[in-house]
Amino acid sequence: MSRRRRRTTALALVLLVVPAAACGASSPDGGPATTVRRSDGGEAGQADARASLRADMRARVAGNGSVLAVLADLPASAVLWRDPTGRDRLTVVAPGKGALELVSTQPAGGAGPGTGAVPTTDRTREELAANAALVRQFYRRVLDDGEVAAVAELVDAAYVQHNPAVAPGRTGVEQLAALVGVQPSHGANRTEELLLADGDLVLVLNRLAPSGALLADLFRVRGDRLVEHWDFTEAPAPEPPATPPLATAPPGTAVPAAP
Repeated sequence: MSRRRRRTTALALVLLVVPAAACGASSPDGGPATTVRRSDGGEAGQADARASLRADMRARVAGNGSVLAVLADLPASAVLWRDPTGRDRLTVVAPGKGALELVSTQPAGGAGPGTGAVPTTDRTREELAANAALVRQFYRRVLDDGEVAAVAELVDAAYVQHNPAVAPGRTGVEQLAALVGVQPSHGANRTEELLLADGDLVLVLNRLAPSGALLADLFRVRGDRLVEHWDFTEAPAPEPPATPPLATAPPGTAVPAAP
């Protein structure tokens, strides 16, 4: 996957308005090893390899929460899952990156993209490529260039926005696009680190500079429009256990002599 650098104000602004509650307990620690699979056996071989990767990702979550969605775009994969507190989390596994853990910006108990492991229907390579191209066009025209008029072309009128800091529907997206023009000095360099397209979902990982923050956007595509969006921030590393203080004798207590 090529690495693309873009100047974008909107992504940086969304990062600033992520609620503090989005940072919670860490995602599952460890879990079954995920095998990176590649297939050159045509559509059938690709479908089999994706199904196997999805099974691996579901196994990572077993016992830690409930699976909401699984994506496999060879050789990378991702699982969206809900932890016991109701917080939605994202685990991404890709060559050279290991396992990345991210947490949703939406409040606990928000609507996920499905009640079971989805997508359940494979798309053709052409359909997946079209979905990926639509999302990249959205980034370039709306979030990078601030083309407000492009929102009506690329985003469905009933667009569902799961980021509580952004207005629902097209309105919130148009507001983000407009900010690109009025606050150009607030721009940030965006590097696309990974894009996964599977079924009707497209997941994009972006690294912002100079902060180094990792953001993930998950889009649902229907036809030639984006119809739903979730975003995620990098989950904080678990804090090391506190070291208990050394026991000390109360003042005035006689210390026994060594034998």
